[in-house]
Amino acid sequence: MDFVFSLATVFVTIGAALEFFFGVAVFYNPSDDFRLRYESLALPAIMAGEQYQIEYGEQLNAHASYEFHADQIRKFVTEKSSGASVYTATEILNDMVSCQNSFLCKIDNYPSYREQIRRFWFTFRPVIMDMRDVSKIVPKNFGSELEKEAGKILTEDQAAGLL
Repeated sequence: MDFVFSLATVFVTIGAALEFFFGVAVFYNPSDDFRLRYESLALPAIMAGEQYQIEYGEQLNAHASYEFHADQIRKFVTEKSSGASVYTATEILNDMVSCQNSFLCKIDNYPSYREQIRRFWFTFRPVIMDMRDVSKIVPKNFGSELEKEAGKILTEDQAAGLL
């Protein structure tokens, strides 16, 4: 019994040290925090992306080019003053992907976010890329985990015949 108690003490001590020194919470499930951040801060930008698809869908289908989409989404974001919302949503989704891809952090219902991650990235990609290129505040790798995950999801969905 002493051995089990000692072993448990060692694990708790290591977990506390990791959290204290590296900010890695071993015994913490971030799912609820991410869900709240997603619903309150990221969802408005995702819904704006849906609105964009509704308003510009026919035009986008008629002009199937990346340049046309890029011009239209930039115009849409400017008209709706939603640049800050896109920035915040990018940060949250990027954090979610980073958490899910890490060894010590998992989001319970992560698969339910897959479609929104893919759609968000491919809708707002030109705006996010502009943020990387133009802003001195936004790092050059801003949203890079989100970008990789969206590409992976797209490839998987195409292979499964979902798109």
